[in-house]
Amino acid sequence: MGVGFFEALPFFPACLSLSPARNRKKGEGWAGVLFFVALAGCSPAPQPIRIGAASTLRDVLTPVEQEFGGNAVTITFAASGTLTRQMENGSPYDILILADKTMGEGLHKKGLEGVPRPWISTPLALWSISGITKLVDLKGPEVKKIAIANPETAPVGKLAVAALKDAGVWDSIQPKIVYGANAEAVAAYAKSGNVGAALVSLSLAVSATNGQSVPIPKSPPMKFWVQTNPNARENTGLIVGNLYSEKVIHSAIDMGYSRMTP
Repeated sequence: MGVGFFEALPFFPACLSLSPARNRKKGEGWAGVLFFVALAGCSPAPQPIRIGAASTLRDVLTPVEQEFGGNAVTITFAASGTLTRQMENGSPYDILILADKTMGEGLHKKGLEGVPRPWISTPLALWSISGITKLVDLKGPEVKKIAIANPETAPVGKLAVAALKDAGVWDSIQPKIVYGANAEAVAAYAKSGNVGAALVSLSLAVSATNGQSVPIPKSPPMKFWVQTNPNARENTGLIVGNLYSEKVIHSAIDMGYSRMTP
């Protein structure tokens, strides 16, 4: 049966399906259909809640996305600085999870996000193929390349540079440095074996099983902060509550994170 007259009209909502003409008596039901189209139309499909999160958090947040389903929650992973610029340029993240409280506070002052709330943290770690455990050993000839995240956009990169400077090795190892766009890129360098060492969060470093990872004791941990958009979609609070649930927190702890307290 071909498309009916009303279904062929350009304004006719695609979500309405009319029964074939042979099942209706002449003129039957059209008034009701037109009334419905004019006054009600079709309800739009609910938009998923959008989360922008620091790339380090993929292993923690992917199960959350899967639990709610891709139609309910979508997550974009990127460096915190990149996410901050996206928000400033109009990206409508309902929930933002950054690894830099100062960036989050800046968005809050502009009215783009709510107050940053503490969530979880993870230590900065030294990963290496040769099993070195001290930053000073990075000066050795056996370490040809060292991966860190771009300190301009990734807070873990800033922490790495600060740790290397505190250890007194930054100036001598700079020619060996390879920059990753974010924490995940650094972990990928490590897993590929294309670098001899890397400084990244412990939660990601342990995933590179072709080497050894040790926490850097004097370095402050990476801390992650949750913010909610003032114009967030309905049910955003349900997702935020899930992030702070014992289930999610304990799963994160198993991956090398710690619970942050207010």
